[in-house]
Amino acid sequence: MEIGQRNDYISPHWKRDPSFIEGPDSAGSFSIPVRALNIAWGRDHRYWRLITLGEDENRSVGFEEAVLLDQVNWFEVTGMLDIPCLNLAVHTTYRLYYVVKFLPGAFGWHTADVKFMVKFKNTQEIMSTELIILETYKKQPDQWHEIPGGKPFVVNNEVLITTVEFGMFEVETDWWKGGMVLGGVKVKPDNPPATELQ
Repeated sequence: MEIGQRNDYISPHWKRDPSFIEGPDSAGSFSIPVRALNIAWGRDHRYWRLITLGEDENRSVGFEEAVLLDQVNWFEVTGMLDIPCLNLAVHTTYRLYYVVKFLPGAFGWHTADVKFMVKFKNTQEIMSTELIILETYKKQPDQWHEIPGGKPFVVNNEVLITTVEFGMFEVETDWWKGGMVLGGVKVKPDNPPATELQ
């Protein structure tokens, strides 16, 4: 770069703003909107688009905004919970749920295992991963789902978890994937089962 030349580079990736995390609500749950997540290529409108949800969907899923995945090869969405900054209940099990729906024309998910990762940090790092094929959810288009994402975690006084990092990935195949709408992530107590939202 020549002296005096401006650096106008803008990252194509969406960087999280943790100030958007909300909760706890009356059920003890926390909401992580898309603005509080990291999304690879999330600022490149060829791949992802920020959309506003209608009033009915807002009431149904609890998020005002979502991101629409038009198409992407490298699928990566991550986030982090700073446990000391959140009012989580002690001796309570929490699980992460990704609030997702697929459009009728969604594609590329039939053979692409999506990896869900949860990593806990205290005196050491403990990471767990699981693979889920989302084709079952894709077969129910235009319906919101809460997809459990990774191992639950427990907040207690004996083992102090300082942060919880989480994410969903599909970066192993050459498949292009699209037609997904991500509303955000919910953190719910007591490890409830996955539910379909109306």
